[in-house]
Amino acid sequence: MNLVISAIFSVCYAKGRITVVLKSRKATFINKYMITMRRFFFLMFVVFLNLKIEIAFSQTVYLRVIFPSNIDSDKLSISYDNGKERKEIKPVIVNQEWVLKDSLYDPYSHIAFYYVNDPEAKIVKGCGFWLSDKPAEIIFHRDSLSGDGFLEHYTSLNVISPKDDTPKEPIDIHISQAWADMDNYYMKNAREFNVNQLKRDTFECKRNAVIEKVLERIRIYPKDYFALDYFNSSVVSMRSAFTSNYLLSYFNEYFPDSLKNTYKGKLITEILKSKINSKKGREAPDFNAKSINGDEVSLGTLKGKYVILDFWASWCAPCIKIAIPKLKEIRRKYSRDKLEIVSVTLDEDYDKYKNALKKLETNFIDVFDGKQIVKDYAVAAIPQIILIHPNGTILYNREEENDADLTKLEGILKNILQ
Repeated sequence: MNLVISAIFSVCYAKGRITVVLKSRKATFINKYMITMRRFFFLMFVVFLNLKIEIAFSQTVYLRVIFPSNIDSDKLSISYDNGKERKEIKPVIVNQEWVLKDSLYDPYSHIAFYYVNDPEAKIVKGCGFWLSDKPAEIIFHRDSLSGDGFLEHYTSLNVISPKDDTPKEPIDIHISQAWADMDNYYMKNAREFNVNQLKRDTFECKRNAVIEKVLERIRIYPKDYFALDYFNSSVVSMRSAFTSNYLLSYFNEYFPDSLKNTYKGKLITEILKSKINSKKGREAPDFNAKSINGDEVSLGTLKGKYVILDFWASWCAPCIKIAIPKLKEIRRKYSRDKLEIVSVTLDEDYDKYKNALKKLETNFIDVFDGKQIVKDYAVAAIPQIILIHPNGTILYNREEENDADLTKLEGILKNILQ
């Protein structure tokens, strides 16, 4: 009897333990499940929040453009900036009409039209407009192709011209005298800049005076998106004596967070930080790209060599006439075992790029799709040339050195390679 009771008790005890264990395991599983689900929903919330922010700023631009019947589309080019990226467009015009549909990531996007009657013209003029999320229309009139050949006579709907209610007009008026002084001096003396250091330095002083006046005026409109754009196009993108550290401090001090957090605001921050990081003595940003021959190109694949990064484009006259001929001389003078030249184009039209390469007959490593390299090295104006030591530090920055004819670069190479 005792044995039976003991057996029953043992079975019940064991069953109880199994029940407890099962309940315990079930509770553990439920807890893990709940933790996993909480993490999942948190991640989904973050994704949704980011998506919501993206949707909030990613609206749609619709623009209908009517061109004159006598327009030559081969002479027309369009530059479009949707707030996130800039695009060069060759429009396909059907029955005098062209339509733009694109995303809008900032409060406004910008579109500029250029019409070139004379391919040899040194200055190409055009007209630009700001677009919002409202459907817009521009009608260019027939007489807009006369005179000096740029589109200036039009009627429009839901577009903002720089001469409308934006800071551009008052800023332009404020800097007009300094700008005219700089422009006139450039037109008279530009040909001598490569041989006359004094004249080149004088021009730089005049350009710095223009930028100083721009900075003075922008302080009046710190909360205006158009002032932010003016700061980007006329200050950040221009070479001057104002250091990137100073401009970044200026940007952070005068512009509110609402503008800093726009795509253009974030781009300005990235550009200025990249300029700081690409200065002489800094470690060169690594990159990974493919040459037009399909070869991998990076600082790693070029390890042990001095590397020249040449940023250019087929439409850049100083690149074609000054920088590339000098780099071809350098290429012939120094062995590839010691020095390599990586040519990174800003071209977006591959056919034009290839035609230019064929005419130039360079012997460089050529990279077509190098947008990330351009971004990492904060290339705002071309030609831009960087020399990198085999240990990865930057030895020379053309913009920083103000070395128009590359004489300083030649001197550095002579000292280290001969």
